[in-house]
Amino acid sequence: MVLALPEDFIQGVMRGDNPDLRLIVSGDRPLEPLLLLWVGQSASDILSAFQGGVYAVLELYEEDPPPGLTRDQVVLDINLRYIRLALGRGGLFHTEEVSATRALPIPLHYGLALLAYLALSAPIYSGSWLSFQRRLRCVGRGTAGGYFGGVLAGGLALFLLLAPGLAGLGRGGILPLVGAALAMALYCSLFCGLCCLLTEGAAGCGTASFALALAFLALAGGIVPPVLMPAGLQRLIGLSPVTWLMELAAWAMGYEVPPATWLFLALSATGMAALSLVLYQRRTDRQELEGLFTLLTGPGSAAYPLVRETVSACVAECISPAMAEGYLLDSGILTEAEAVQARPRLRESLLERDRVLVALETWGGAPMDPLALADRGVDDLLAGAAAVLLLVWALFAAMDLGR
Repeated sequence: MVLALPEDFIQGVMRGDNPDLRLIVSGDRPLEPLLLLWVGQSASDILSAFQGGVYAVLELYEEDPPPGLTRDQVVLDINLRYIRLALGRGGLFHTEEVSATRALPIPLHYGLALLAYLALSAPIYSGSWLSFQRRLRCVGRGTAGGYFGGVLAGGLALFLLLAPGLAGLGRGGILPLVGAALAMALYCSLFCGLCCLLTEGAAGCGTASFALALAFLALAGGIVPPVLMPAGLQRLIGLSPVTWLMELAAWAMGYEVPPATWLFLALSATGMAALSLVLYQRRTDRQELEGLFTLLTGPGSAAYPLVRETVSACVAECISPAMAEGYLLDSGILTEAEAVQARPRLRESLLERDRVLVALETWGGAPMDPLALADRGVDDLLAGAAAVLLLVWALFAAMDLGR
């Protein structure tokens, strides 16, 4: 890719000719040209905004030049003001780096989310344990003892899944990790038991726990990173049981846990146990079974410079008339009353023919449409996806032929 500057470009800009720039690209890689066009057009918009201010200052100066102030001095002064703003545009932003997964590191966030999801969706219950409990009640065993005995048995099975997973995911003491794994196991056992009691069978229990756990996983940011979720869903992240279990596990690894998490865990566990006891009693009796700007950046992000330049161009458009008016007042070219009358002229934007535009071209000099370039990128993506699907189909076909 080549940015071609016309001959005497700087002089042309100073004279007001504003020759256009040419961005020469190959065309077979659509993303890079579009990004360069974005940045280049932002730069040209900044230049156009400042040119509008310079032209307005010179026009008003020539109507009534103050004594002792030459035109060359006016050109130098106003251009220096705009140049200082352009060079210091980074000061418009207060940069704050954030992680896509907020407090936890990305690998730990997704590891804990997947572990909590697997524990919640584990099909550890079936209808047979309810039938067995009813037979035990005939010899005097109570409902609460049978239910909590089943919860403890399911919790032990889940503990054997969670304890090695937590030990492999993060650092921390043995006792806190074991305690967190045990608490997570008992909570997930309560959840799975409630799903079984609500659906009255092993198949329904597996389907309900899988669907609910998947919804809880998505709500906790375990599929789409939390910062990319809609604002409405971001406010609901703290209501997902997967979030509570992740924060419980993170607490054992030394991370801070909001006090609300402990409250949600206790209330939800108590509610599930109470509802389960009622359903358990019913089912056994019937013999049945969730700066100016703050620029948030992430590690390795390539989008925030583009956003920064676009915002800079917007700021330049907004602030250019005020800077020109300030210079006119400081230099004595206009009085306060005259500056008020000159504001409509200062706020005039350059016409399209007077602006510096960035155009895409191929090596052969043919113009390229940005929309067509973007469509080509989408077409390439769809073609690649189709090729992958065809490859998978061919592999399955080969397996069938080999039988």
